[in-house]
Amino acid sequence: MLGEFRLLGVLNDDLVRLRTSDVSGNYGAQLWSSIKLSKSKDCVRCETKLTAGTRAFKPITNGYNRMHRICASCVERLKPQHETP
Repeated sequence: MLGEFRLLGVLNDDLVRLRTSDVSGNYGAQLWSSIKLSKSKDCVRCETKLTAGTRAFKPITNGYNRMHRICASCVERLKPQHETP
């Protein structure tokens, strides 16, 4: 599980900018794209088991954590944090 997630921006319904970090370091600002899972994965934020066909987000600008997935509901829960000035 990654340590911290911060929503930096919502570009559209299928593309968000997140800052993530874990115990090994800070991954910085990344673009995460909406996808439909082709196989089951765990959400790296809430550790929920996501089944194939579920909508999730994956990083598209960092090779180090390209295998991570965040469920769409976790991204939705981050939006109020971003909208507060």
